[in-house]
Amino acid sequence: MREPSVATAKELEAAGVDIIQFDEPAFTVFHDEVQDWGVAALERAAEGLRAETAVHICYGYGIEGLID
Repeated sequence: MREPSVATAKELEAAGVDIIQFDEPAFTVFHDEVQDWGVAALERAAEGLRAETAVHICYGYGIEGLID
């Protein structure tokens, strides 16, 4: 997850948003790598947030592994 996502989540919370949803398009394609970096990235993105968080695991349309 790119660092701007973390900053954006904090900005949204500061603006009064109650629920923040993170969209993740790659988990369905890179199954093995998810355990290496995916969960940690989501935890880092939500760290320190008081707002409720949710994760939407996208199907990953447009990711090379799915369109080949």
